[in-house]
Amino acid sequence: MGRVCTVCQHEDLNKIDVWIVSGVSSLEIARRTGLSGSAVRRHRMSGLHLRSWKVQELKDEEATIRRRVNAVVRVRSNRALQKLQQEPEPAAWTPPPPLGLVEGEQREPERAPPPPAKPEPVNPPNKLFTEAEAMRIQSRARAKLSRPLRPPGVY
Repeated sequence: MGRVCTVCQHEDLNKIDVWIVSGVSSLEIARRTGLSGSAVRRHRMSGLHLRSWKVQELKDEEATIRRRVNAVVRVRSNRALQKLQQEPEPAAWTPPPPLGLVEGEQREPERAPPPPAKPEPVNPPNKLFTEAEAMRIQSRARAKLSRPLRPPGVY
């Protein structure tokens, strides 16, 4: 004769069934209750958690709440849409007349500003580094080459 499900015999069966239906992982349920993860998985796969009338009652209650929330959202969105449709269209924007001009007077065209002067290069175009930078780079390279090699795995 087969063994009885250890989850079905557990004192927190209703909580476990609710956790399974709400999507909590089997390992998390096992950690919370002290059961083995495989026992919780077998209980989930067998569908025994769906036979509990309390779980079914909770599912029905959740569906009712979802329907009510959706209905409220629909009503509010319809009211907001009606409110937007009732508001009058704003008048077309017209720019104000330019300041300081008298009727019939014309403004002189604005002159473009002169182009900015080119900054002088820091280094001459044929050199990449200044002499001081080149000497610093060379001394670093010499220092690296003069260090003794370490055996592999030693830092």
